[in-house]
Amino acid sequence: MANEMTSFVQIKNSNKDVAKKLKEIFTPKEGEYDVNAIQLMNRMHGTNYSYKAEKEDWDEELDWPSINEWDDMIGPKWVYVEEFYMEDDNELGSFNIRSAYSVPQSLLEGLSKIITEIKEDCYLIGTYEDEGYDPVGAFLYAKDWDDIEDLDHAYDPQDLWEDDELRDQMWDENSQLEKDIESAYKEYLKEKE
Repeated sequence: MANEMTSFVQIKNSNKDVAKKLKEIFTPKEGEYDVNAIQLMNRMHGTNYSYKAEKEDWDEELDWPSINEWDDMIGPKWVYVEEFYMEDDNELGSFNIRSAYSVPQSLLEGLSKIITEIKEDCYLIGTYEDEGYDPVGAFLYAKDWDDIEDLDHAYDPQDLWEDDELRDQMWDENSQLEKDIESAYKEYLKEKE
């Protein structure tokens, strides 16, 4: 099985219109707790793809995305979004992404485009970690700006599994990296003015 990457994403500077759109994208079907890659594609890009088991006369050429479409819209070979939440004032929200091997950068770029078309200064920021803690890092996606960086400091995965304090130290460093990326973005906005 592929290594699982978990991305912890926050939506900042949101509003009720962004929250409404994200609820359309991230609300699981009844009886499910997450949203899969095909559902994300359909909801974000207006496609009508399906899994073979979902359609009696399923035709791969019509009902399944090409490799290029998958790469452009999703990225990793599988993705699930879960735990979507928006604050009552709709200015801040969050969700988690589980994916194969890597951060789903194409998915995040697509989401960023959708939310910034609704509210230009809305952005996505977060951290990610591979299940073996290699890599670990942070990212930010906004209008005309994105950055994704792995944590510079390499940790031995076995040490991280055995030492809670060392794992906390790694998470603190990753949180600082996330803050540094956000500071760089805010500096970019000031320079644009």
